Amino acid sequence: ASLDVALRRMLEADAARPIGVLPFVLGPSRALRVEAPRIIRGVLDVHPAARVELLPCLSHALGGDGIRRASRGLADQVQRLIATTQLVRPRVYVCDHGSADAAVA
Repeated sequence: ASLDVALRRMLEADAARPIGVLPFVLGPSRALRVEAPRIIRGVLDVHPAARVELLPCLSHALGGDGIRRASRGLADQVQRLIATTQLVRPRVYVCDHGSADAAVA
């Protein structure tokens, strides 16, 4: 379900219970900077007493060197792929949810 639908369902089931929105993305994409806060504000307009908190993206949650640590983890996975499959010069496509915001690219 979309963030909007999921939040509304959770609040309809139990509006008194706080909700933490945990973004499973490396960096602060447009979706996290603009869209998620807009959606949360819209939901809170309908449920003003609710508590909904947007938690930090992975790079911020991991601390100051979060991007380096996350990148190292991805590189380790590629190295394991090379070692276990004996590939020579493999092509690796790293993808996430994507973003249509040119400023994020």
